[in-house]
Amino acid sequence: MDRSFDREVRRQGRPGAAPQPQHSATAAAVDVLEQALSKVESLLGRLEAGVPQTAPAEEQPEMVSDELAELKQAFLDVVDRLEDALDQLGAEAQRLSLIADRLETQLGGELPAAELPFEPAEEPEPEPAPAQVASQEPEFQPGDESMDVIIAAVPGFQGLMDAQRGLSGLVAVEGASVRRYQNGEASLGVALRASVSARAIVDGLQEATGHQVVIEEARPEALRLRLRFVDQDDGGFSGGSRIG
Repeated sequence: MDRSFDREVRRQGRPGAAPQPQHSATAAAVDVLEQALSKVESLLGRLEAGVPQTAPAEEQPEMVSDELAELKQAFLDVVDRLEDALDQLGAEAQRLSLIADRLETQLGGELPAAELPFEPAEEPEPEPAPAQVASQEPEFQPGDESMDVIIAAVPGFQGLMDAQRGLSGLVAVEGASVRRYQNGEASLGVALRASVSARAIVDGLQEATGHQVVIEEARPEALRLRLRFVDQDDGGFSGGSRIG
């Protein structure tokens, strides 16, 4: 029997041999199979050729028995080596499976995010607040009594009606009524449902009458507001009618 093959098989498959890298487990198994097949073919060839004629007849059974024993031992060694190779392949497969699981975990978004320097977003600078008109203009508050709105230089009786309509149309006004009207000056009682500024009252009057109106006096604490139509004569409409 080829002893060099037997030594190689035993060196690779027995404890104490140099450990083979896991990545060469497949190549080692292929080499062992190739060598095993070659050895088996050699042994079978020798058996088929028969015992040499020059050998004594009493030695022939012993020679055949020796060949069979060598063949049996060769098969056992091959089986042992194949088991070792399969164990290495199993370990390699397990290692590759663990690597695949880690890669899947990372690609699945479970990889801890890299810590990047935090840069807070720049907050836009607040725009300058518009001038608080309400803080500069008087605010009239609703109460048990109506506020008194006095209008000078009223542009005629129709202008008075338009002024009353303009005051009644304000959102903060519950209603407006004429208390007195004499020599172009009118006094109206205005009931409030909500707070209102003098500027809002002026805007409502200008929109309703089509004339410019200015504030002459504003006293929220006394519920008194005095206005004037500036594009009319101080005498108001002719005739000086009086109401109230």
